[in-house]
Amino acid sequence: MSDDRPPDPLDVPTHRGGFGEFGGERSGLIERTFRERIIIVGMVRTDGTGGGIEATERSLDELGLLVDTAGADVVDRVVQRRSAPDPATYIGKGKATELRDLCEALDVDTVVFDDDLTPGQQANLERLLGRSALDRTAVILDIFAQNASSLEGKVQVELAQLRYRLPRLRGRGLALSQQGGGIGTRGPGETQLEVDRRRLTRRVHKLEADLAGIARHRGTQRKARHRSPLRSVAIVGYTNAGKSTLLNHLTDAGVLVEDRLFATLDATTRRLELPGGESVLVTDTVGFITKLPHGLVEAFRSTLDVVCDADLLVHVVDGAGPDPDGHIAAVRSVLAEIGASEIPEMLVFNKADLDPTAVGRAALVHPGGVAVSAVTGLGVAAMLAELAARLPCAVVVDEAYGDFADTNCLGLVKDNPRVIVTRSFSKSYALAGLRFGFAVAQPALIGQMLKVKDSYNCDALSIAAATAAIDDQAWLADNRAKIVATRTRLIEAMRALGFNAHESQANFVWCTHAERPHRPIYEALKAQGILIRFMNYAGWGDGLRITVGTDDEIDAFLAVMKTL
Repeated sequence: MSDDRPPDPLDVPTHRGGFGEFGGERSGLIERTFRERIIIVGMVRTDGTGGGIEATERSLDELGLLVDTAGADVVDRVVQRRSAPDPATYIGKGKATELRDLCEALDVDTVVFDDDLTPGQQANLERLLGRSALDRTAVILDIFAQNASSLEGKVQVELAQLRYRLPRLRGRGLALSQQGGGIGTRGPGETQLEVDRRRLTRRVHKLEADLAGIARHRGTQRKARHRSPLRSVAIVGYTNAGKSTLLNHLTDAGVLVEDRLFATLDATTRRLELPGGESVLVTDTVGFITKLPHGLVEAFRSTLDVVCDADLLVHVVDGAGPDPDGHIAAVRSVLAEIGASEIPEMLVFNKADLDPTAVGRAALVHPGGVAVSAVTGLGVAAMLAELAARLPCAVVVDEAYGDFADTNCLGLVKDNPRVIVTRSFSKSYALAGLRFGFAVAQPALIGQMLKVKDSYNCDALSIAAATAAIDDQAWLADNRAKIVATRTRLIEAMRALGFNAHESQANFVWCTHAERPHRPIYEALKAQGILIRFMNYAGWGDGLRITVGTDDEIDAFLAVMKTL
């Protein structure tokens, strides 16, 4: 007679994770040959920290998605209420005993905890539960190990895994325990635990050296990008927010797109042409998540350096998700950790095709937010226009300002593709214009100017302007309004004289006339000591570019224009 009873869970081979009986034989922490049955465990802090039951349930929902992405099935969840985690078992010995009974009833292979476990807590729980106990960090590392495809990604993930694994190494029974003490009991040599620890440490050092070499190579690539006239935009955001979908829509990049967490880990850069004709480099980066392991951030630092070097961050948010504000806070926390919190940010609320009302509401709540659908293209045109407006202007240097033009520092900035050198009729307004130009420049260029000021004999006025542009934000706000107002007056005056005049960059006016040639006007103004620029823009033809000046200077300029 056949026995139809379900097998005893203790008789069925269960997954022991990367740290159990068979630790080290597989790179993953969750078994791939079958779908493991998993219970997830969270904690509600009764001391008022942690956000309460709703926050815990949201976090467990996300942990369930992580487990599913890793290739396992969540069969139940357990929530424990405590004022603080138990130092020995995290949830307390009594709750751990209840959890063991539940695991046996549901034939569970592994228990995953929503918070980090110490090595001691993990060992105690595995002993009490009779099965492996993992934490959120282990699951995220497992997913990264599955999805890493490039050499750099594999090195980064393995390094993070080994750093996580090293303090959790344990011996395998009495035969492999530490040597005994006393005469006649010494001499077994190294224990297996010591051998494993030494091998892992040696492997960590090897991976760190490999990663340092990759970082040097990336540094060389960054230097080449800095010499490029193209500005850079980094797409950042929570995992599965639609970053890769947006990059594919904008550039036809062909990046892998799947509706799961951490589908792509490697950065992808493509060239994008903005509505005004300017081209920029757009980079899709690895997604972030709540409680992202610090060791993973450290291991992926060379990849995340592209975020720190960007001129603008396009922060993609799942506007149709359950907690957009929580996702924004989590991403900004990681940005602060890698030193990118000061880079200008544009919030893009994605997935308007799923819930247009929620996405539109989220964009309205956050000033400057844009609602889009990366799948259908809804709102992408408005996003690109906002992107072009948000990118910082290049540095504006007034070549007509004698003291600055006579220094070697002008040669330095002339060779930089992000610098616009112009000859202005406005000399007394040069300081304001220079301060305005530096204020919207890349911080790296400002730092470079200040760093070389002694060796390049940079004049005190230009250094004071650059320093003030960084330190005096109130001054910038006041003069930005003044420049805009003065520019508007100049545009209206030139239109009254029959010119087609409009804004060109921050403090310039571009003027053309359908009937009058432009070069004779330029030469006539130059003969009377008023300097503007005669230029020829591809696609626009030739015209006159006028730098905004003071009211007196504009009066003098217009008086001469009326006589021509």
